[in-house]
Amino acid sequence: MASQGIKSMKKRNLVVDIMRAVGIILVVLGHSEISNSFAIRFIYLFHLPLFFVLSGYLYNDKGGEKPWEYIGTKFKSYWKEYVFYGCFLVIFHNVFYRMSIFEPTIVAYNKLNFIVSTLNSFIFNCTEPFSGALWFIPILFVSIVIFNFIQSAVKLISDSFKREIVRFLIVCVLTLLGIVLNGNNINFLYHLQTTLVVLPFLLIGFWTRKGYFKFLKPHLFLSLLCVFITCSCLYYVEGAVELSINSLWVPPLFYLCATMMIYAVYTFSCFTSHCLVLKDILSYIGQNTVSIMGLHFLAFKLFDFFIILFITKDYAILSESLVSYPEWSIIYTFIGVFLSLLIDFAIKKIIMYGQKFWNYCLT
Repeated sequence: MASQGIKSMKKRNLVVDIMRAVGIILVVLGHSEISNSFAIRFIYLFHLPLFFVLSGYLYNDKGGEKPWEYIGTKFKSYWKEYVFYGCFLVIFHNVFYRMSIFEPTIVAYNKLNFIVSTLNSFIFNCTEPFSGALWFIPILFVSIVIFNFIQSAVKLISDSFKREIVRFLIVCVLTLLGIVLNGNNINFLYHLQTTLVVLPFLLIGFWTRKGYFKFLKPHLFLSLLCVFITCSCLYYVEGAVELSINSLWVPPLFYLCATMMIYAVYTFSCFTSHCLVLKDILSYIGQNTVSIMGLHFLAFKLFDFFIILFITKDYAILSESLVSYPEWSIIYTFIGVFLSLLIDFAIKKIIMYGQKFWNYCLT
């Protein structure tokens, strides 16, 4: 990627934040039950790999020197976010139940259910109806752990060229193992089989940070060509990528097309970083991707609830699916992003003022 873009990423991470924003917007759009199957296949091809590339780019290679300390720091960060949103959804489970925004098979919680569900959130296993998108957080954490141990192993090699060759070979072996596991639908705890197949994206991001792709500058024509080639492959080759269900389409095409689309997102983000208002909006979204990931399912159903309550009166469809009006996918995307941010802002403000009040009472 361009040296200009790399400098931008290091300076306040503006390009990274915009790329994250693009990724989370695509995640929300993909969950809005958009009716166009080609669009779904296109989005699912690269929206999650994009986050792994960015994680690889932001990886601190000094983590290999003190692997357990680095893993502990990362665990604390991811765990706090996961528990926060998981427990929030558990606490308000019965409220959402009484609003009839759950599917009919979901029941109200008793005390034991609350305890079990809360404990599940503490072990990265939240089972709340609106927590589905949180599955991505433990996968991201475990993939970084694996990559960090690879870094710790190759640190023993003094020659930099040989070190990168060994790193590449280890990633290739683990990736092939992941492809075999996914192809045979063999599942492990925390989607370990999925964490293996995303390692090449972490490596691409890491090598970008190292400057190995500085010859690749953001280029509009080249990006459009990447989009065209990707769309052509999707059009002529059946199948789809869906990492949550072990579907990798055609693995070589998956890695090639996903990488090309991430480059296109990079180009878009570099250009957008010069647009005064848009860059600020996207940067803010990019800095709050976890809150959007954790709350956009809830945002969908709250929107449905108020639309049906005050306008359409279609009460029968409220609990049928994640979105009641699939033809409004663009609106749901907007709601999923900005209502999630609003809910997150409100929750954290309430907690902040609650803590201040508590401290005031104790003094």
